[in-house]
Amino acid sequence: MTATATTTAADSRDLTLTRHIKTTPERVFAAWTQPELLRQWFAPKPVQTTAAEMEVRPGGIQKVVMRLPDGTEMPHQGVYLEVVPGRRLVFTSLYRSAWEHAPQRTPGTCDFPMTAVLTFEPEGEGTRYHVQVHHSSVADREAHEAMGFHAGWGQCTDQLAALVEGPAVITPTRLAEAAPTVPAGRTVSAYLNFDGRCAEALAFYEQAVGVEIVERMLFKDAPPSEGSATGGCGSSNPDLIMHAAFRVGQTLVMASDCHGAGHPAFAGISLALGVADAADAARCFAALSPGGSVCMPLGATFWSPAFGVVTDHFGVTWMINAISVRA
Repeated sequence: MTATATTTAADSRDLTLTRHIKTTPERVFAAWTQPELLRQWFAPKPVQTTAAEMEVRPGGIQKVVMRLPDGTEMPHQGVYLEVVPGRRLVFTSLYRSAWEHAPQRTPGTCDFPMTAVLTFEPEGEGTRYHVQVHHSSVADREAHEAMGFHAGWGQCTDQLAALVEGPAVITPTRLAEAAPTVPAGRTVSAYLNFDGRCAEALAFYEQAVGVEIVERMLFKDAPPSEGSATGGCGSSNPDLIMHAAFRVGQTLVMASDCHGAGHPAFAGISLALGVADAADAARCFAALSPGGSVCMPLGATFWSPAFGVVTDHFGVTWMINAISVRA
């Protein structure tokens, strides 16, 4: 079924689009709320979505960067106003963060204020996907329409449908509001003990998989402790890392040197690294492999175009999984 895009009336400030998508509302909702999925369909090709950041909750930010074929980057940022898991999303570009108003639009750009209301309703064996884009004025609606709303959103909807109707493994988006059995504020993060090689590991992961180091404290930086000759340092080497934290995408991983004996051991655990496509999977697999051991060569599986398992030279096992649809 082809997407239908219409305006309600000549003096309307709204643009709308409706389509029947042959999959569950939860899969369509996931493609809108998980960055690795959104990057695959959000921009009309050949435009690419190069970055996506989402805090899917009322007041949470939504950041997307699109790149034109000539290399020009177009960042967009807004705020979620309403989130109903699997059924409804409302977001606006009137704010940049909760609740900081967006700056005035630069004339001639497409970054005009608008609010989008997306609904995902069960319809037969699929989903009735409906988009309503509300503009601040008729002039803004006309400008958006003239810039190609019908063709652009229609093509993106085709790309969205191709992703979610295909064989890609898509897990439902889990939101804090949808998990009342987990008290607010509780989180679980992996904590890796590199036993004296933490600084080396952090530098390696920055190059291999592009992690972002967000925290680093040496033992010698700890507050003095009564009765301790090393000023609160729990290691014989004050220059070792007492605590560090790094991000892989939106996931926080923690690390330490602990006793610093130089013999890290990670038996029985793995880090599962999800990437956007097979090319990125191959790059990460190759970058993590030197000096390590391949547990499962990278290759196509029934759930992924590229999946492989490698243990790096620190002993950390990585399960690398490309999420995009198989060609």
